[in-house]
Amino acid sequence: MKISSILVLTLFISPAYAAVYKCKEGDKVVYTEIPCTFDSKPEKIKESYVPDPRGLTKAQIGALRHNQSVLDEQKWERKVFLAIRQNNIIKGMTYGDVRRSWGAPDDINSTTGSYGTHQQWVYRRGVAQSQFVYFENGVVTGWGD
Repeated sequence: MKISSILVLTLFISPAYAAVYKCKEGDKVVYTEIPCTFDSKPEKIKESYVPDPRGLTKAQIGALRHNQSVLDEQKWERKVFLAIRQNNIIKGMTYGDVRRSWGAPDDINSTTGSYGTHQQWVYRRGVAQSQFVYFENGVVTGWGD
């Protein structure tokens, strides 16, 4: 009975594997779950539970990660606020953010398809000059003259 119990337990405690990509950013090596390039091949890395060296429980680690995501969101909101205040546009802004920064556009060209909604906002600046803001699904992806 003891041997069969141990055998069953070892089947459930087998290690997990995840697709991990080893990327080089400048002179640093970074591991990520997103491919570095189009033709990147994942490396198999054995994943196992290692207790936190600070003695934190999994719940405490989860709370720390949540707090970090809240801080990241606050940093993003501040970045957008500063861009609006300086009448600038940054990638990732929403329609409302751009309106607060540059005002209402003179024209909006919109295309909707199975891939989502793409918009080009046109701002006329003088006699023969226009600036364009490009959106994909409500988020700024670029801009130009």
